[in-house]
Amino acid sequence: CNTCCGEYIGETINLRKRIHTHNSHIRTEQHLCRATDHLIECGKHLCDVKERYTVFVLETERDKHVRKAKEAYYIRLFKPMMNK
Repeated sequence: CNTCCGEYIGETINLRKRIHTHNSHIRTEQHLCRATDHLIECGKHLCDVKERYTVFVLETERDKHVRKAKEAYYIRLFKPMMNK
């Protein structure tokens, strides 16, 4: 979150599609996950959805099971506020 520096860690096979989905949920104010809930509320003063957050890729992995394990590892390591 570019407003409060809150963090979220999530895995996806297709990052572009995931970002598009999050942006759509934020624009239409669909409260479907903690990350979009937070970005809807915290970034209300920002007109452009893309100004509300920055994406960082920690690792790339094609295997879904390995991706899920790495996601869990990074959530335990960094304890991001939007994953609670």
